[in-house]
Amino acid sequence: MRGQTIFAALSSLLSGVLNAGILAVCARGGQTDELAAYAIMTAALTWVAVLATGGTAMLYATGDERECAAIRSQRVLVVSPLLIVSAVGVSLLYVGRGYGLVALAAAALGTIGNSFTQLQFSDLYRQFRFVAASVVMVGSRLAGLVLVLVGVPLTIALVAATALQLLTAEGLVCRDAATRRGRWRGLTVRSAAAAFRMNGHLMSCSLAEVFTGRSGGIALSMVASPHVVGSYAAVNGVYQALTAVVYQGLRVPMAVRVRHRHGLGAHGSVRESEVMVVVVAALTGVAGWLLAPWLTTAVLGLTVPGMDTTLGLFLLALPFLTVNRAIGLARLGDGNYRAAARLALLTAGLAGLALLVQAPRFGPAGAAAATLASEALTTVVVGALCGHLALRARRRRRMSDRTGPAAPVVERPGSGLPV
Repeated sequence: MRGQTIFAALSSLLSGVLNAGILAVCARGGQTDELAAYAIMTAALTWVAVLATGGTAMLYATGDERECAAIRSQRVLVVSPLLIVSAVGVSLLYVGRGYGLVALAAAALGTIGNSFTQLQFSDLYRQFRFVAASVVMVGSRLAGLVLVLVGVPLTIALVAATALQLLTAEGLVCRDAATRRGRWRGLTVRSAAAAFRMNGHLMSCSLAEVFTGRSGGIALSMVASPHVVGSYAAVNGVYQALTAVVYQGLRVPMAVRVRHRHGLGAHGSVRESEVMVVVVAALTGVAGWLLAPWLTTAVLGLTVPGMDTTLGLFLLALPFLTVNRAIGLARLGDGNYRAAARLALLTAGLAGLALLVQAPRFGPAGAAAATLASEALTTVVVGALCGHLALRARRRRRMSDRTGPAAPVVERPGSGLPV
């Protein structure tokens, strides 16, 4: 377990380094407009995808084969057409604000492709093929970096990298032609419609996570120039790369919980892996705060004032985000979707409140501060709740010792957020 967690996190770290390299090359090469177009289109289509899928992306990682087949029908017959139509609408809206049409279209194609690779990676994780998933991830990032180094625009390079990732992952998931045909055969509208009814709690959870991660960038695009939004996207890209490392490390214990819940293997010890990821995230956050001025100037070459503060605030949020994601993914792995949704909604609500307070003078640092405030306050609230539950359980045990054996207390599933 520990070795798989370390490998998944290290491979994601390498992927994050390559992604940061892509951002650095583009930022120093003056492609902030490309960065802005990619950030805006990705954020907008992510919202559409979550609304269209109803949270089934999370269900695909934790559900059974019947649920996965329904989700594939939904992704092909419902989600993809909606993403295409939405991409046209977003392009028409932002072309008038100074964004390039080709960059927006390429970013849309990349986002649609990523919606399918998301399912492929979930298949590989369910099969415990972390090495294969890591090779695909790192290989696609390396291809993207090579393309931007030879002068290919960012959005075009990312489309090519996504296509490579899509084809390679499909070949790994389906090892023969018969499996590949069976995987995508029998797609029906009825099956796609059934996917919407499978779990409403996951939709609220997905919407909340998207709001927490994307609302700051969308709000900034309404009040700032493409150059400022592109610089913010470069800084936020570093933070997103590190959160991907955290997520990959926590996917291993979540996969163990899912397999145990479906009767496919023993539970194993997962707490040690989760604690290890949290400790590494805390050290990374502190180091990133200290290195933020150097990263924004020497590495990314950003000229917009205050970007070092923005990056520093994002990186300080990393340890709190890790604690919250560890709890949330553990609840998802155990099938307690209601508790995971409550946690995500709490973070999203705090993020929205933090953005609203800053509305009169909103900027890049404000978006980062909202992220830090929401993640930190969520950790405090959940920690206080868990402490209260632990104290109450201790008091019950003491009363039981004094008065003799008591009837066991049965808690309703999903009634709280225990650690």
